[in-house]
Amino acid sequence: MNAGTYLFLFTIGPVQTFIAQARKTGDLYAGSSLLSLLCRCAIDYLHACKAEIIFPAQKIESLPNRLFAKIETSHIKDICISLEKHVKNEFEKI
Repeated sequence: MNAGTYLFLFTIGPVQTFIAQARKTGDLYAGSSLLSLLCRCAIDYLHACKAEIIFPAQKIESLPNRLFAKIETSHIKDICISLEKHVKNEFEKI
């Protein structure tokens, strides 16, 4: 099977749950930090898959809950499933 080029969107959510459960500013900060850490985890995983991260800029400290990447592969479904498992495992570790 030939490798194709894919524009890949990965979102961690629902973010509304973190906001609704926050009672203090510190809770909002902790939820934001957690989402940022999980997004960084996803970016690191995609780098290992030779993906080009389009958004967000990786130089910023606080990352949003989504990312866009361009990836060339013939196994996009396998990468998607593995990425989801990887981020879920990281969340469980935390």
